[in-house]
Amino acid sequence: MKNNKWKKLDLQSLKDRTSQVVVGFKASPKLKLSLASESSESGSNIGNYVRNIVENRKFIKLAPLMTKEIEDLKRTISVYETPEIKSILIKYKGKPVDYYENEIKKSKVINTIEDVYFVIMKSFKTNINAI
Repeated sequence: MKNNKWKKLDLQSLKDRTSQVVVGFKASPKLKLSLASESSESGSNIGNYVRNIVENRKFIKLAPLMTKEIEDLKRTISVYETPEIKSILIKYKGKPVDYYENEIKKSKVINTIEDVYFVIMKSFKTNINAI
């Protein structure tokens, strides 16, 4: 029978433990040097740096997807936060602006970009049922 120096991993004892356990692996000197440099730049030691990477590996896999989503959101924001809208917000911030709703004159104090859009949308007379 072949002598196997590796013990079978006791999964149950790992599930029962509350303290941290050692997880080790062999790496090339180049990889260790790279990790040491990155950990130093982040103000951490290499053990904490690598643990952080391993603990956050699911989020790291999502990073490219999140980057695309962030870029999409930036494009959407740029459509709504135009220089003209920002100018209206600055000019009328804290001031009431009149608009009409069902032929009734109303007023809204402008404090946010959403307030500006609310008044703009209410300024249009539309027949929703006709659309």
